Amino acid sequence: MKLLIVTYLYAPDRSPRAYRWTALAERWAAKGHEISVVAAGAAVTEKRNGVTVHRVPGWLRSTATAGGSRPIARRSLLKAVYDRTLKRVLWPDYAFDWYLPALRRARAIEADALVTVSHPFTPHLVGLALPSRCWIVDIGDPFSLLEETPLNNSALYGTLNRRTERRVLARADSVAVTAEGARAAYAKAFPESAGKITVVPPLLSLPDPGPNPLPADGEHLVFVGTLYRALRNPAPLLALFRELRRKRATVALHFFGDIHDCRELLDPIPEGVHVHGPVPRSTAAAAMRHATALVNIGNATPHQIPSKLVEYVAAARPIINLAVSPNDTSTSFLKGHPALCDARDADAVLQFLDEKRSVPADWVDRFLAPYRLDAVAAAYDRLLGIGNSQ
Repeated sequence: MKLLIVTYLYAPDRSPRAYRWTALAERWAAKGHEISVVAAGAAVTEKRNGVTVHRVPGWLRSTATAGGSRPIARRSLLKAVYDRTLKRVLWPDYAFDWYLPALRRARAIEADALVTVSHPFTPHLVGLALPSRCWIVDIGDPFSLLEETPLNNSALYGTLNRRTERRVLARADSVAVTAEGARAAYAKAFPESAGKITVVPPLLSLPDPGPNPLPADGEHLVFVGTLYRALRNPAPLLALFRELRRKRATVALHFFGDIHDCRELLDPIPEGVHVHGPVPRSTAAAAMRHATALVNIGNATPHQIPSKLVEYVAAARPIINLAVSPNDTSTSFLKGHPALCDARDADAVLQFLDEKRSVPADWVDRFLAPYRLDAVAAAYDRLLGIGNSQ
C-alpha cells in the first residue's frame, strides 16, 4: 500500500502525536508499504527509517525548530505574544501558514490511502482539499469541541469551527480518537458521522531510561507532562504539596515538561519543588523509574487521556492521581492499578507513601497489551483495509 500521512508534528518532535505516528509509519515501512509523510520543518525531503519525509515550512515563519528546540524562555515569550495577538484573528490555528505549502506537496504524492493527524487541525484541511481516497482522520485533541484551550478565537470562529469539522468528518472514511469520552462527545455533536468514529488507544512509546536525575535521598514525587492553566492546572497539586511539606520535610516535587502559562503559579518556586522543564525522553523515563511516586493531574475535559499515563503504568511505580472533575478520564483509565492513591489530603498521601506498594510485572504486561505498537497498528490496519499486521 502507498500511504500518505499529513501531520504537522513528526520526529524528531517530542510531542505524543509525533511519537505515535513516527512509530506507526516506520512499522508499516518495515513491512514493505510505501510510506510518505508531509510534516512541518525546514524545506527538505529525507528518508528516515524507510519513511519518505517531506518537510515543508509555513510561508510566514520558519518551522525548522517546531517541537521545542528553541530555548524555553524564548518559546514562552513567542507563545505569549501569539496568544495575545495573532491567535485572536487567525484561523484555524497556529499552523495556518503551513496549509498551502503542505497542500501543494501532498498533491504531488501518489497514494492509495491518506491519514491526517491533529492537533493542530490544519492537516485535516489539507485532507479535505485532496482528491478522494481512503481517508482516516486521526484526532489527538478535539477542535471545535475543545473549550478549555481553544486553538483559535472561538467567539469569532465557533460556528465556522463546527461547520468545518462536520465537513471533515463527513468526508472521512474513518475517524480515530484515543478516548471513549471523545468518541461519545463527537457522536453527540456530529450524529451523522457517529458510525465511523472508533477508539484507538494511546501508544506506549517509552525509551530506555538514562541516568537517574533525582537525588539519592528523600522521597520524590514526579510529574511528567505539559501544564496548562485551563486544562491541567498544577494549583491543587501545589496546595497539596505545601501541606505534605509541612508534615514531612523530606518530600520533594519534580516537574518534568513544559509549564506553559502556569509559570506564574510557580514563581517564586516553592521550597521543595524542582522545575526541570523539557528534558530528553530518556531523562523523563529515568525520573519515572526512580520516583517514589508519580503524580497525575487529571484533565479538565472528558475528551482526552493523557498519553503519559500509559508510560506511568509502564514505569511500574506508585501513582498519586488528582482528579479535577467527576468524569475525569484518568480515574477510569487507572481503575484497578495496584498502587494507586486518589489524593484527598496530605495524611492519606503520606500513609500511601509509607505503604510502599509494589506493581507486579505480570499485571503491567497485561494492562499494557492494548497500548503496545502491534495492537495500535492492528487497529489502524483494520481501518485501512491492510491484511494481517503481525
